[in-house]
Amino acid sequence: MGVVLHAVEFAPEHCHLFVGACKNYSVAQLAQRLKGASARKIRRELWHAIETKLWGEAFWSSGYFYRNVGSTTNEAINWYIEHAQHKHWKALDHQAYKELKQKTLNHYMN
Repeated sequence: MGVVLHAVEFAPEHCHLFVGACKNYSVAQLAQRLKGASARKIRRELWHAIETKLWGEAFWSSGYFYRNVGSTTNEAINWYIEHAQHKHWKALDHQAYKELKQKTLNHYMN
């Protein structure tokens, strides 16, 4: 797609992405492509881990949230994404979180 993934972080039921160089796509197109590609890959490679957790046919919900970041710095966005999601994992398995994050970073950064 030619976009740049600056940062990614996961919570149990959502993720935050900091994406740049995406002027060739509308926000809706970008969300659709990222959700579609990630859902296909997760289903193909991790079906055994997710099959009992799905509700219906959809992997991701149809919604998304975005914010134009022209009024803040790249550093502030990176800090928020890297530090703000930890609160969602307090009662859950931190090792699963770390493994998911590392696999995702390895896949998208290589």
